Amino acid sequence: TNTLEAMVVSLLLLIVAMDHPHHHSISNKNSNNKISNQSTIPLWIGMICSIGLFSRFTFAFFALPIVLLFLYNRWRASDNCWRNVGWNLFSLALSFLTTSLLFVTIDWYYYHYHSPGRDVDATICSDWSCRFVATASKYVVPWNAFRYNSKATNLAEHGLHPRITHALVNMPMMFGPLSLFGYFSCIETRKEYASSSAEACFRRVLCQSTIITGLVVLSCAPHQEPRFILPCIVPLVFLYGQRVVGMDNKQPNLKKRAILTTLWVVFNSILYLFFGWLHQGGLIPSLLHLPLPVNSQEASPEIVIYYKTYMPPTFLIRGRSLENMACNANDERRRVSCERGISLACDNPIIIDLQGSEVDDLLEVLHERLPCHHRNEQSVLLITPAPVMISLSEKNWREYKFLSVHGHRTHVSTEDWPVFNGTFRSFFDQLELVTYHVSCTAEV
Repeated sequence: TNTLEAMVVSLLLLIVAMDHPHHHSISNKNSNNKISNQSTIPLWIGMICSIGLFSRFTFAFFALPIVLLFLYNRWRASDNCWRNVGWNLFSLALSFLTTSLLFVTIDWYYYHYHSPGRDVDATICSDWSCRFVATASKYVVPWNAFRYNSKATNLAEHGLHPRITHALVNMPMMFGPLSLFGYFSCIETRKEYASSSAEACFRRVLCQSTIITGLVVLSCAPHQEPRFILPCIVPLVFLYGQRVVGMDNKQPNLKKRAILTTLWVVFNSILYLFFGWLHQGGLIPSLLHLPLPVNSQEASPEIVIYYKTYMPPTFLIRGRSLENMACNANDERRRVSCERGISLACDNPIIIDLQGSEVDDLLEVLHERLPCHHRNEQSVLLITPAPVMISLSEKNWREYKFLSVHGHRTHVSTEDWPVFNGTFRSFFDQLELVTYHVSCTAEV
């Protein structure tokens, strides 16, 4: 969805940039391929905004300055006529609402037949209009996403970050030199505007306002992941891409261009290796390795617990076994409490994702799934980074023992870095996602 959001933001930027009056005058004189009827552009913008908003609600933060500049352009082009602005705004809103109603209707049609319980009970809301509004609000995806993400308690389950994480960490990590050029160019903005044409100035304002507004608003939330600012990539490349590779001058310095291009390639290669190969690199291989017998005499594991990892994509193993089945509301395998933010995939094996829960939550799940006070033949696997198991071993649990049965190398968890105990070999040996067989130390 982040990629789709970035694509829709880019498309919106293109349409509004081409709507500049100066662009129309040049196009009408020098080209037979004229832009479509200007009255249809607000309709396209409204539809695109609806698609973006239903992809991710954060799209609104990037799109707001773009839409405002579009209306400002139309106001200037009509000799400051507010009636023209009103008509464009009406066309935009009509297209937006029509497209949004279509999405809501599709969601309602799908979930109404798959989850009838989502509809509002007639005893709570007897009037048909009341029931319609209350039921429809459940299927307005952007509103529900905004309500969920506006509560700090919900965001805490995914991890809390300082408010400056996007600006100081995520921007340089995602875009490297592009973000640095963007920060430094803020000092030269006035001089660049003075030496630019009206159309170039407008495009610069369009891209910079999109970046700044999205970055500032997203920085207000305490949960900040790098992928959230992906829509900044196209405006950043448009504004500073040529500078990064030393192609912004009419008389280029070939030595400077070679150095900057090399730095750009090296930066992206390093991040590709880290995020594409090392970061959480053992997660998918560990999942595809299931079901994993502990030995030739023992059956495949019935319960697999992921601890201190990213969410395992359980859809990759669905359908691999004829014994796979879906959960129903009364399935006893749903005993794991949802209040702790634990997700449960009721496949065979059952996969429990503890995310970044506390150690007490892990112990509680083990007590629930593998009680040692009576004979239990269930097989339980714990999949967690090697540094986490080192900290767990310090807890001196007497009930359970953990036997390493398989390891997936090249796994780095930025939340749980390896412990350096004096030797680099020991440090690199901990860059592993390990599968442990959990059993009771003694049976009662």
